[in-house]
Amino acid sequence: MRIGRARGGPAWPALCLLLCGLAGAAESPYARAREGDWIEWKVVQEDRGQKHEYTHRDTLVERKDESVVVESTTDVSGQPVSRRSSFNLKESSASPRNSKAIQQEKQAEGEEILELEGKSYKCRWVQWKITVTLGEQKLETVQKVWTCPDVPMGGKVKSVVQNPGGTQTFVLAGFGKAKP
Repeated sequence: MRIGRARGGPAWPALCLLLCGLAGAAESPYARAREGDWIEWKVVQEDRGQKHEYTHRDTLVERKDESVVVESTTDVSGQPVSRRSSFNLKESSASPRNSKAIQQEKQAEGEEILELEGKSYKCRWVQWKITVTLGEQKLETVQKVWTCPDVPMGGKVKSVVQNPGGTQTFVLAGFGKAKP
């Protein structure tokens, strides 16, 4: 399975990872997280008639006054790939939105209780239409994200991203909070 460019097309999976759970957030998803907090999702990607499943885990490995370092690990068929990224805590995850390259429009919002693995999560959900302009090409996605304040690292319990090539669904598989 490839997690990169689709046959000569845009890098939809990478773009979906960037956008999932980030649209419209008022603060950094790591603003309240502590070193050691982690969250993991089961991801199902249906793209041009093919279905792929993998896991994605984010762990906050370092926290400073104004920034954090998050290690992201994607495990495809038992082959984990990790990378570390630094995030400024003074910028919300929504910072790049509504720039010249990325436009978002809220379509709907509400509340819903999601049942996952025998546990209930009281969630707030928001649905967005996101248009990304790359040169002369416009790429449109519709994204629906469910968040719960009981879940660390931004609270994403589920997200569904629909794009011209298919659908990518993130479902919470587990999380852990650092001990105080």
